[in-house]
Amino acid sequence: MKRIIIFVLLTGMLLFSCQDQSNQQVDVASAAENIVSALAWDDELALVDDQVASSVYSIPDGLEDVALYLSSGATAEEVAVFSFSSEDKAKEMEQNLKSRIDSQIAGFSDYVPDEVPRLESAVIYRSGRYVAFCVSGDENAQKEVEAQF
Repeated sequence: MKRIIIFVLLTGMLLFSCQDQSNQQVDVASAAENIVSALAWDDELALVDDQVASSVYSIPDGLEDVALYLSSGATAEEVAVFSFSSEDKAKEMEQNLKSRIDSQIAGFSDYVPDEVPRLESAVIYRSGRYVAFCVSGDENAQKEVEAQF
């Protein structure tokens, strides 16, 4: 009897851990707001509209939703959460964010070199059709970003 119970519990745990995340639904605005609220910032971050996001990032076709918080420019701090029509588009955005980090490092290295370590530890997290990006000096950034998915 104990073996049956253990087998059922292990099977349930295995099935739960292998869930398909491609159908998960994430409220992009809430996820970004939660990240901003949970972390410590050196600058004040402000929510900006979709048009600003399009000018800041190289966004592939298939964008469904975006929430973006930017600093005043005195720091490299920012938070963005994207939703795409497919995982392939999310993967493409993930690569574009890596390029953004490189570009920001090049720009800040002469302008505000103290921001470079923050950029080097930026968080890019993809889960299915969703991508989150966080530039913060807070050591809990990775954990807080992942907690939204």
